[in-house]
Amino acid sequence: LKPDLRSGPFSADDDQAIRDAVAAAESAGHAVAWAELGRTIGRSGPSVRKRYMTTLKPDLRSGPFSADDDQAI
Repeated sequence: LKPDLRSGPFSADDDQAIRDAVAAAESAGHAVAWAELGRTIGRSGPSVRKRYMTTLKPDLRSGPFSADDDQAI
């Protein structure tokens, strides 16, 4: 265990830092350095990546399937 890493819920500031870092990396044409970003906000790289991919990603959809989704399935 690493005592310098926080656990528990992400704060709004954490979420905004993740969004900003991902946007900056994408606009520069670079891959996101998840481990470096995690160190910046005091979290592990995998937990930061998971937070982005499952909660913060802009094109992430939630809710019921659309008619197009049902047709594709």
